[in-house]
Amino acid sequence: EKIPNFENLKFPLIVKPAHEDASQGIEPQSVVEDRRALLQRVKYVHETYQQSALVEEYIEGRELNVAVLGYSNPKVLPISEILFDPSLPRAMVCFDSKWSPETAAYKGTRPQCPAQLSAREQQQVNLVALRAFKLLGCRDYARVDIRLRNFTAYILEINANPDISPEAGVARSAAAEGLSYVQLIERILKGASKRKELSHANPE
Repeated sequence: EKIPNFENLKFPLIVKPAHEDASQGIEPQSVVEDRRALLQRVKYVHETYQQSALVEEYIEGRELNVAVLGYSNPKVLPISEILFDPSLPRAMVCFDSKWSPETAAYKGTRPQCPAQLSAREQQQVNLVALRAFKLLGCRDYARVDIRLRNFTAYILEINANPDISPEAGVARSAAAEGLSYVQLIERILKGASKRKELSHANPE
């Protein structure tokens, strides 16, 4: 099976279903170290999920969840870091990490908010998250997932509609900012309401 242009990527690589959500299809075996494992994993994704496979370089580094709140003047909330137990086969968030409480992956993956970052690291992460938020036209709230390695922030994903339930990451970052859950939801609703008022005041 031919993998187009994979020669431009450096192992290890990570193979994901291209059209899934909530880490479906992501597990330690998704990270491959050589061409043979790559071909096997791509075939597995094709056969299991009946869709294309997304192949990316696997970035070693600290995993950060960066919640951004606002619209015309968005603000980065306190950054949350995902801490991984050293016993895990891969320091990565997989399907079991999120959804299977009985597994070692779930028990060995925990958030810490705020993350312990230097001023330089925080400045770099904030800058990248805000630029990504604005570039993709996000509004009201979003979460930018980042791997930080040697002061370089690599974007893993920009989630324009992340989970905003009381126990989820955006609410956790809001709490670290001093916002209650009710205040967080009020901020989001007020932003959307103000935008609607402006659109009615300036009809095209």
